[in-house]
Amino acid sequence: MEKKTIGQFIAALRKVNGMTQRELAEKLNVSDKAVSRWERDENAPDLSLIPVIAELFGVTSDEILRGERIIRSEETSEKSDEKSDKQIKHLLNDTKNKFRMYSVISVSVGIIAILAAMLGNFVFTSGWGGYIFCVMFCIPAIVAEIIFTLRAFGAVSDFESDKVNDAKRSIFETACKVIAFIFTVLVSMLPLIVYVYSSFVALSGYDFLKYALIYAAAAIILSYFACAIAYRIGIWCGLYCVTEDIAEQKRANRRKVKYLSVTAGVLAMLFIGQFILNTVDKYNFIEGKTFTDTSEFVQYIETPEQNTSPEGMDFTQITDGFDEVYQKEYITDHDDNILLEYIHRNENVYVSGYILDNGEIKSITTYRKYELSNAILFVDRINVLFIALYFTIPLAAIIIYTVRKKKKK
Repeated sequence: MEKKTIGQFIAALRKVNGMTQRELAEKLNVSDKAVSRWERDENAPDLSLIPVIAELFGVTSDEILRGERIIRSEETSEKSDEKSDKQIKHLLNDTKNKFRMYSVISVSVGIIAILAAMLGNFVFTSGWGGYIFCVMFCIPAIVAEIIFTLRAFGAVSDFESDKVNDAKRSIFETACKVIAFIFTVLVSMLPLIVYVYSSFVALSGYDFLKYALIYAAAAIILSYFACAIAYRIGIWCGLYCVTEDIAEQKRANRRKVKYLSVTAGVLAMLFIGQFILNTVDKYNFIEGKTFTDTSEFVQYIETPEQNTSPEGMDFTQITDGFDEVYQKEYITDHDDNILLEYIHRNENVYVSGYILDNGEIKSITTYRKYELSNAILFVDRINVLFIALYFTIPLAAIIIYTVRKKKKK
């Protein structure tokens, strides 16, 4: 090949290898316009790219700079191969560093998505709005991570060596972990739309933290298995190979999966139990008082009962004899016909429901206020116990796994 300028030499090498300017630009992480300017000798490639271009076309950096091929002796060829290995190493390091930087950006966007969701829920008092903010950040982050991964694979796809294989595996596994993190963010914010009944209602701080942790735990478990499947798909598709050392590491990971599966099963049962507890009507934890005789009910509900405040004031003494401070209440049938009316003077009791039989009152059930308060307190205490178990069980599993691992060694 006759001597040419750097740009003409790059153009000739590109054409010989059947590449377009765009394809060369993608492999070098530059724009196709930059490649066009090189080939027109309007400017030259950055010095850091010369070794990469040389390796890409199977020439030396000296040949690129001279604009012609150099006839080499066997000794020179060996040195060139050595140099070629260094160039590949430089390309791999450059590609991995750029990919890590892009992945950090994706993770940062995922963290911003959490803050955006909290902003929508607590500042704008809209759980739905908060989740929409979260989705607006997470979906582009996932798409961007996929694009970053494809670009990184494209940059090293023309080379074959153990180091290149390890780099591909590392890039693929990192991408899976980043996408799993963003998926966990999306799932952990789901309570903002699951546990609110309107788009203009916010989830309380306690409920947000409680449910976000539960959903995040479930998402982490799902992500672990999804990543394991993705790794296998990567091998089957020939994206990278697994060496014996890596295979041994994977076998050790399978033992971890056993502990993880048991832990996940226990946590899932706990979650189902907590869900049932919170969906069951609180009245099921209250015995209450049922009347089948309406006259007994009227006497009970209309008899003032001492209602003592925390300061010890007896409200019955203040309101006794003044029926105008009490409102009349009614029990009606399905057609809104009044079946019974009474004055609700007993402030410590309220009517929870009644049963009709052929248009007549069969029974009336009442509850005392402190009974309902005790039922709510009971459920809250059980929920606290559930949350404590969500943290304790995984910690216990980690301790057991670590102890057994040390014993095997």
